Amino acid sequence: MSVPIKQILEYARLAPSGDNIQPWFFREDSEQNLFLYANHPKEIPLEEYYSKSGTPLGVGMVIENVVLSARHFGFETEILSDPYLHEEEDLIAKIQFIKKENLFDQKEENLFSMLPKRTVNRYPFSRTSLEASHKDDLIQTVEQAGGKLVFIEGEENLKKMGKLWCFHDDFYWDHAVLRRNFITIIRSDKEAKRLRSGIPIGTLGLGLSRYFFKMALVLANYIPFIRTIIRIESQKTAKYLASHSSAFGFIFLPKKPGKKIFESGWEGSDFVCAGRIVQRMWLQATKLGLALQPTYTFVVMVSNEGNTNLGKKFTKANKEMLALLRQSLPQVDQEMLVFVFRIGYPEVTSVAQSPKKNVEDILRKKDEEGKK
Repeated sequence: MSVPIKQILEYARLAPSGDNIQPWFFREDSEQNLFLYANHPKEIPLEEYYSKSGTPLGVGMVIENVVLSARHFGFETEILSDPYLHEEEDLIAKIQFIKKENLFDQKEENLFSMLPKRTVNRYPFSRTSLEASHKDDLIQTVEQAGGKLVFIEGEENLKKMGKLWCFHDDFYWDHAVLRRNFITIIRSDKEAKRLRSGIPIGTLGLGLSRYFFKMALVLANYIPFIRTIIRIESQKTAKYLASHSSAFGFIFLPKKPGKKIFESGWEGSDFVCAGRIVQRMWLQATKLGLALQPTYTFVVMVSNEGNTNLGKKFTKANKEMLALLRQSLPQVDQEMLVFVFRIGYPEVTSVAQSPKKNVEDILRKKDEEGKK
């Protein structure tokens, strides 16, 4: 039995991740098992990384890509994440491949075929309501994977979602560490292509202003007035995008006792599971001709409730945002919010994709690790 590891990883590498940091790499052993490791970028210190829950979420997404790709090539997978694995630093999971006959499943194959087509669309969508069959399809996809999907729709509700989205900006642009990390992640199109990571400015839907955006971010470090302008413009954009959508989607998992996201250590097993669910939903949405943009700041603010390390502005914005959110979604207190997104029928269909690392970048040998 020969497992086509490189062919599987050719599709696995297309998985999304928070800020496109692609926080993973793989190793293969002599029995053709894959070992998945966390690989957070050194230039973004994890203890200062605001969206830490996005790291295990992305890990779940890349695992789901491996599962779908392996099935396409005739292999079932078994994902092992026993405690003994974590004796080795940053090791998340062991993936075993089992050759199976007659594995073909049209629905799974449809999801696999969407892997190269899935992308983030940060442009305005049509205001057309979601077709009932499309909503039902996505809700069922999430439920079958173990989660719950709730849609918020209607003109007034979408305006409210835009307002909630804006609370994030009330403190974000004045926080030096968050601003620095964002400057690190946002890259020129040429730089992003060379490094094969980060968010290219060309994918932000900024038009001509993209050429001045990063310069403005850098100047904002020294000129408070520019920070104010960026915050105001960012809030206007959030409100506009929210109103130019069909709906906002909220994905929940059953709430389990565990660490808060901002505490130290690896605590992301639930978010790994969530990442697998989100990826299946996103691929199904792509198949239905829908566009999707994560609005992960909702999850970050909910996950960081009570975190005073981000300062008084965060505490105030966080409290006000959650008070309004709970009016629409009482599930926030009963279940664990793991993903939020705006969704709709795209008006701009030709959307630039963020570059992804090559297979050679994510498949490492043991003796190569010290050279990375």
